[in-house]
Amino acid sequence: ERRKKEEARRQVVRLKAIERAKALAEEKAKKDREEALRKERERLNRERIEREKQEAERRRLEEEERARKEKERVEELKKKMHELLECKAVCPEDHKLSGLITELEGYGCDICKRKDIPIGDPLLGCRTCDWDACALCWKRLKIPPLPPDVLAERLRQKLISKRKRADKAKESHDSQKSPESRDDDSPEESRDSGKESRDSSDSDDGSQDSSDSDEESRDSDGDSDGDSDGDSDGDSD
Repeated sequence: ERRKKEEARRQVVRLKAIERAKALAEEKAKKDREEALRKERERLNRERIEREKQEAERRRLEEEERARKEKERVEELKKKMHELLECKAVCPEDHKLSGLITELEGYGCDICKRKDIPIGDPLLGCRTCDWDACALCWKRLKIPPLPPDVLAERLRQKLISKRKRADKAKESHDSQKSPESRDDDSPEESRDSGKESRDSSDSDDGSQDSSDSDEESRDSDGDSDGDSDGDSDGDSD
């Protein structure tokens, strides 16, 4: 009986020891899992912080590079503008030029005929005759002022073109008259006007012919006078 009791007690002790070992193993496994999760979170946090640092450094470097390029561009523009202003600042018609930095699209160069001058490029321009020159052309070509006779001819051509535009505007205005006023002109009047125009042209031709005949008569008179003078001189000799 004592042996049975002792065996039962030992069995209970063994079961308790097994349960305690299981509990310890489970607790250790739980702690290991928690430690692994904590380490993974720390690793992810470190990687995130490192990425943020790298991104901030990249943005800082890009901003510094952008600022450096902008500063170089501004310095280059100032240098170009200074070089341009050191040139003879007159257009081909001898008007004084003024320097400007393009802020809008649509500027062109009247030397190389370029129509796409980039925004921010320097130009020398004449507002009097609307003449512009880009930096490259003005440095490469020293445009001399035009001589006075060429300037006078250009002014004459401008006046002629202005008069032609005025005449064209007047013709267009006359062509817009009412149909009634055009119907009032009878065929008889149109024929008379045509006859008068023909008569005037004939008279002009007649006057031209008479003037030509007068010149011929004068030339013949001169020749006859010269011949008579020569004969008289020979007789006197």
